[in-house]
Amino acid sequence: MAGTALRPPTQTGVCGSGCMTCRRLREVGARLAVEHGVDNVTVEDLADAVGLLPVQLALHRDGAPHVCIGDAYLEASARLHAAWAARFAEQDTWSGGIGASTEALLQAVAEDGVAAQLCFVAIQRGDRELLRLRERVRRRNVESLCEQYALHHPGEPVPEIHLELVCGTLLHQIAEAVAEDRVGVLAERVDEILAVAGA
Repeated sequence: MAGTALRPPTQTGVCGSGCMTCRRLREVGARLAVEHGVDNVTVEDLADAVGLLPVQLALHRDGAPHVCIGDAYLEASARLHAAWAARFAEQDTWSGGIGASTEALLQAVAEDGVAAQLCFVAIQRGDRELLRLRERVRRRNVESLCEQYALHHPGEPVPEIHLELVCGTLLHQIAEAVAEDRVGVLAERVDEILAVAGA
């Protein structure tokens, strides 16, 4: 894994948004980041994995490792968030929503090992740019939780600080389970996890 390590972007490529090579680069980049760490993925690794020369990656938005891994992280976290949000929206009560949505999130984490490892383990060791992306995702998660609270408690003030702690504790517990390869038991522990999170 020697070669060009992660560093600030120098180009964004000229390909279109539906580029199949970029899609493949994101898949490969996520796997390499999980296997070797985000700071150890190089242009050469990506090029080799998709059958291109390193110089050809300059034509693609996801040709730079940090962009590729960042985009893969945003996609994976969006999938996990969508599973959570969809289940919450189906519920009539706050307690039903928080329980069902957490169960859906835990199932999605268990079913998509690469996304779970990327979102909860590998990204924690990323550079400043990846940490900025992680903060954006965390903020979005807290805002979604606040929106759901407001929907289920109309007219009440939203306890944003409490919900931020709930969200942080929940995600921390999932991260620990993913890091320790205990994802399989998460779905069975929804009530316990929510109790610890203070939800």
